[in-house]
Amino acid sequence: MAEHSESPIESVMEKISEKIHAHDSSSSSDSDSETEKKPDSPSSVKAKIFRLFGREKPVHKVIAALWVLSIVGSWCNFLTLFYTTFVLLHTVPVLYEKYEDKIDPFAEKATIEIKKQYAVFDAKVLSKIPVGALKAKRG
Repeated sequence: MAEHSESPIESVMEKISEKIHAHDSSSSSDSDSETEKKPDSPSSVKAKIFRLFGREKPVHKVIAALWVLSIVGSWCNFLTLFYTTFVLLHTVPVLYEKYEDKIDPFAEKATIEIKKQYAVFDAKVLSKIPVGALKAKRG
């Protein structure tokens, strides 16, 4: 057991990267001059593994949506939530088509107002958050 110094996670990652490389080489249509490929960097292997398990994009939006759903779900029963969603999905498009000429100008005004409020929030709060240390760690 002393000869096995790798952690189980590293060995699994190596096995997955070998499968990825084997899959890439078997299905590639490269020319014969490129028979020798240089190994991928660890970050590209990690990106391929994340893509393999469906984590190509950040999951923050999914987590936020689930959090909002849990808050709303704590207020009412699942069937009530399902019924309300069903009714809204079938009535809102009909109402929009009927009152489109009144809704569009209101939506434009609301969008402009939200952008103004975000600009104020950005200037007063978000611009004061230090980001330099974060960029240094990633780079």
